[in-house]
Amino acid sequence: MQFDPGGELPKKPNNEQEVPSGEYLLALVWFDRKISREKGTEYFRTKYQVCSGELRGAAFFSMLGVDGTKYGTARQWQEFAQSVGVKVAFELGSMAEGNTAAADAEIKRLFTNIPFLATVVRKSSGQYTNSSIKRFLPPETMENSHRREAQEWSLNRGTFPDPDDEGNDTRRAGWESEDEIPF
Repeated sequence: MQFDPGGELPKKPNNEQEVPSGEYLLALVWFDRKISREKGTEYFRTKYQVCSGELRGAAFFSMLGVDGTKYGTARQWQEFAQSVGVKVAFELGSMAEGNTAAADAEIKRLFTNIPFLATVVRKSSGQYTNSSIKRFLPPETMENSHRREAQEWSLNRGTFPDPDDEGNDTRRAGWESEDEIPF
């Protein structure tokens, strides 16, 4: 195959498209615990995917703090938990405390592949332009169309919560009934 470096580029796949500022139905699809080079603080490198609309499949990377003793980080985790229907306390873990494996498994179980509404902002800093979540929106802000799209996306990903033998959701700790599932 011959490649022309001056030729036209093929169209970007959806998962590499930029996600401009706006309100989106998203899902956390991946995360990895990291330590920042500058401050030495722990954080999660996260990947969110758009679950509906023209940009369905588009994704962006962002960061989510780990230190729940800081107001901004605690508020962000509180909003995130509310947006995906988590009502019980969970462990964030800490590399310093050596309890990251269990905490990461719990965060994966409670937060990944669960659609939620969020406000995304796209900002430039130096030579880079990045998207990030400005605000996780409460589930009651979801319209019926969002709920249908969330359920469809979850079913297609094979991540819709599996019921136990009595039909109760075993993945979402703290849900009292199906009416409480955020979508």
